[in-house]
Amino acid sequence: MNTGIEYWYRDAANYKQFETVILPGEITPEEIGHIACCPDSGEYFIPAQVGLEELQRRMRSFPDPEADHVWHELDEDAPTTELDVHGLANQFTGQWDINAAMKRMGMPPP
Repeated sequence: MNTGIEYWYRDAANYKQFETVILPGEITPEEIGHIACCPDSGEYFIPAQVGLEELQRRMRSFPDPEADHVWHELDEDAPTTELDVHGLANQFTGQWDINAAMKRMGMPPP
């Protein structure tokens, strides 16, 4: 099992860059708690100091002394669906109804 970590950079003008890294291994609840306790002011961290890419260099305007800073934020990964990971896994049966999918999308049948 792998673990996805999402984080982002937002400059003072509110322009953003996002990154998702997939790490080998499943994160434990204790590790999640440890990470959650460490950001500055409860939300900011410096990626290079934990082995992640700093995203400012992706900004077209970088370096902009008026807008750029060192802080990044972790995405809190609030659920976007009622379906949990176990429910999703159970939906993968290997049986795909191509005709129903094409009809649902308004596409002509094959």
